[in-house]
Amino acid sequence: MSSTERPLNILIFTTEYPPELDGGLGTHVYELADGLGRLGCEVTVLMPSRFVRTLSAGPNVTVHFFNRVVDSTGAQPSSEMQWFVDLNKMCVLHAGELIKSGKLRPDIIHCHDWLTFPAAQQLGKLFRIPVIGTVHLLKNPVVEWWGETLPAEVAKQERDLCRGADGLITVSRSMRELIRETHGLADDRIHVVYNGMEMSPFTEPTHTPEERDSLRRAYASPEEKLIFFAGRLNGQKGIVALLESASQVLERWPNARYLVAGSPDVSPAVWGAERIAEEARKIFSGVFDKWDRIQFLGKVSRERLPALYGIADIAVVPSIYEPFGYAAIEAMAAGVPVVATAVGGLAEIVQDRRTGLLVPVWTMTDGRRAVDVGKLTAAQLTLLSDDGLARAMGQAGRQYVIDNFGCDKMALETLRVYRHHARPATAESDK
Repeated sequence: MSSTERPLNILIFTTEYPPELDGGLGTHVYELADGLGRLGCEVTVLMPSRFVRTLSAGPNVTVHFFNRVVDSTGAQPSSEMQWFVDLNKMCVLHAGELIKSGKLRPDIIHCHDWLTFPAAQQLGKLFRIPVIGTVHLLKNPVVEWWGETLPAEVAKQERDLCRGADGLITVSRSMRELIRETHGLADDRIHVVYNGMEMSPFTEPTHTPEERDSLRRAYASPEEKLIFFAGRLNGQKGIVALLESASQVLERWPNARYLVAGSPDVSPAVWGAERIAEEARKIFSGVFDKWDRIQFLGKVSRERLPALYGIADIAVVPSIYEPFGYAAIEAMAAGVPVVATAVGGLAEIVQDRRTGLLVPVWTMTDGRRAVDVGKLTAAQLTLLSDDGLARAMGQAGRQYVIDNFGCDKMALETLRVYRHHARPATAESDK
């Protein structure tokens, strides 16, 4: 930031923030807020929660966890859309009180995906504050690609966000193109800012070589190779293609084991790894039968992930579509070669035959998409059979991620977007 530029005051709405995480969104907001704070911005994060509290989350970052229930009796919303309406009412209430009291004077309101855009838009109009929206995933049309049906109201809310925000950020060139095609927006209204993350847990693991060896022995013998998957066990993430390819890989390379970190979308938080494995056997019994060669770990904390990547020989990211792909950059940061699908942000992150191997996804006659399981299998076998190639790809991937996907770079590029859209009285061009 130039010495002539005053720090901006940023209000961020989110539905995820540590420790209440469900996916990559909360991690992104945490890393972004932290990076903006280090750049000198005053960042206020508002997050609905069961636990009402306010905390300092680093230099210049304050997080308000507020009660998400509108009904004074504490009754739960009658539907998902009612939850959405109540969420926005509470966002307006809490942010409005902070602004009216003078405790908060935002230059920018930043919302993530469509869930809190109505509140951001209402406050933006009331207090004449520009609204920036980040589109992490445009559900219309992509959820149809793995067989889901999107409610019309969700499609409408996405459209309102894309057309109504003062500026849009998205996480890959692929997602920018989808937004442009779906909603008829000009490219100059959509800013691409790749996700960033704190690298050190992956690039500089704190566990000792002895601890790493002990962890690896818990899952595989010394002569076996470990193939790691991290993600939700659903259609988007390609879990069926993973298991279909695993059957074929194990036929030809029996000295391999699969570790699967994640849980189904429908699983309650109380489901442990054993329950998830039991359900997986029921759901995928016709797809995979080598259950002694795969271990389901259940939902894994972000703090545990670096150690698991540290014992993996290969990481597989077989998604039908990824707007970005945290699983790919986490693996690459840990020096693990990646087999990924050539879709969305993954095709922009993984450099084919340099930092990993990309495999195609085909469009079927009904419009759904499917991973090329034969090539997914072949890519894994290529890396299993060539240690030198796997090692070189892992090293190249680590350096590529370090150079391109750090938190500071993400925060600085986001700040440039803020300054581009901030009111003339408070904005100056980046120097």
